[in-house]
Amino acid sequence: MKRRKALITADWHLGKTYNSKSLLPFQKRILEWLVNKAIDEQVEWFIIAGDVYDKRRPNREEIQVFEELLYKLDTAGINILVVAGNHDGDVLTLYSSLLVKHSKGQVHLIKAGNSQSPAFHKVFTINRFSFYALPYINRQLCLEILDNAGVSLDESFDGSPLDALVQHWIADLEDPDRTLIISHLLPSSLTGTEAGSDEVVGQMMPVNPESFKSIKGVFSGHIHRPLTIDPNLTFAGSPFHLHPSDKYEPSALIVTVSEDISIEKIGNLPTIFHKITISTEEDLSDIPNLSPNQYYIFKIASTDRKLSEHLHKQLLENLPEDITSSIEFETGSIPVRSFAETSITHDLHQYTPISLIKTYAKEVHETDLTEEELRIITEILENLDNDEAM
Repeated sequence: MKRRKALITADWHLGKTYNSKSLLPFQKRILEWLVNKAIDEQVEWFIIAGDVYDKRRPNREEIQVFEELLYKLDTAGINILVVAGNHDGDVLTLYSSLLVKHSKGQVHLIKAGNSQSPAFHKVFTINRFSFYALPYINRQLCLEILDNAGVSLDESFDGSPLDALVQHWIADLEDPDRTLIISHLLPSSLTGTEAGSDEVVGQMMPVNPESFKSIKGVFSGHIHRPLTIDPNLTFAGSPFHLHPSDKYEPSALIVTVSEDISIEKIGNLPTIFHKITISTEEDLSDIPNLSPNQYYIFKIASTDRKLSEHLHKQLLENLPEDITSSIEFETGSIPVRSFAETSITHDLHQYTPISLIKTYAKEVHETDLTEEELRIITEILENLDNDEAM
C-alpha cells in the first residue's frame, strides 16, 4: 500500500502581539518555511487544527497572510483542511467560497454550523482511514445538537455536553479503528495552567480523552506545546513561541498513512524571539549586525546605576532602525523615580511595560510583586494590546 502523508499544524494565532508590536511579519516567515516543508515532503493534505487567528476579528493584513499561504499550497497541488478554533470566530466564511470555487484541489474550511448541521464532518479518506473534522463548538450549540439527536443529559452523566456528543457519534461508527478526528479541544485531564486556560476565548468545553478511546486517534489544536494524551489524543503544538517566556518546543506533525498511522514531529523550526542580556560593553558588540528576521528582547542586567545608564544609552544609539525589539530592566538597574528625567529613553513603546511596573514597585513603593500579581498584570496588558489591534 502506498505511503501517503499529511502535515498537521495548529495555533498560529496570526496577529498576536507582544509589547504592543504585532508578531505577524515573524509568523509569516516561519509559516512560509512550514509550507515549503510541506511541498518538499510531498504531503497530500495540509491540515490546520484551529486558532488560525489570535482575534475573532482579524484585520485585512492578517487575513491576507493566511490567504497567501493557502494559495501557495493550492498552487502546489496540496489539499487543504482548516478546522476553526475558539479564536477564529466566523472569519473563515469571508473568503472560503472564492477559494473553494477556484482551487485546484480540495479545500475545506470548516466551522460550527447550526443545530441542524452535523457536528462531525467527514472530509477525506486515505488508505481506508477516514478523517473527520470537529470544529470548536460552544456549549449552547452543543446542547441544541444533542437535543435534536434525542440525547438527554441527566444528573448521572459524568462529563461535559461535548463528551456526550462525542460518545453518541462514536457509537454509530461502522469502523472506529480506522477513524481519525481533526479538532480543537480542551482536555479535562489537564490542570488549568497545563491546558492554557489564559488562552481560552469563548465557552470552551472540556472533553475527557477517554471519550475517544475506541477510535484510532485525534489530532487537535489548543494546547500550544506538542503533547500526546491517553494515548490517542495528540496535540500538534504551535509552530512558534507566542511569548518570549514560552517553554515548549515549536513543532508540527507529519502523519504518514499506509497500513497503519505513524507520526513524526517536525522540530528545529525558525524562531521569533531572541533574548540578549546586556551587562557589559562586550555584550553590545553585535548590536549593529542584528537581523530584521528576529524579535529581540534586550535586558539591561547590571545593578551598577552608572554602568546601566551607559549600557542603555549605547544600546539605543546602536540599534538598527529596521529591527523589532523590546527593552527590559533588571530591578534596580535604572530606578523608575529618575527614569523620566533621563535623556536616553527615546519612545516609551520600546520598553516592556511589565518590566517598568516591576521596577516602579521596587524603587518607588519598596515592594516586590508576587508571581500571581505579575501574571494578572501581564494578562491585563496583553488584553489591552489585543483590544487596540481590533
